[in-house]
Amino acid sequence: MDGPRAAWHHRNLRRRRRQRRTGHCGEDVGVGNIYLIRTEPEANLHRFYRVDIVPGLFGNWGLIREWGRVGQGGQTRTDWFDTEADAKDARFELHMKKAKRGYE
Repeated sequence: MDGPRAAWHHRNLRRRRRQRRTGHCGEDVGVGNIYLIRTEPEANLHRFYRVDIVPGLFGNWGLIREWGRVGQGGQTRTDWFDTEADAKDARFELHMKKAKRGYE
């Protein structure tokens, strides 16, 4: 193999080895995330709600919420928790509340 195809092949091999070694097969998206959408075309309602759990710098955990209209920039809010379990519990409660309101 010569030329650009060989260079691509070797870059791809290096990337695969790195992914196997680190356990990452894609982009890091945090500890856990949920992306919910609520759509009611007859009411012109197209909304999203995203929840991410991320580690903080000082051993705490952040629950990042973003919501708004699909295709638009949304509002963001971050709540901080002492443990990952607390953040996961809060994420679960939010997920259940949004499911009751019609988000899928």
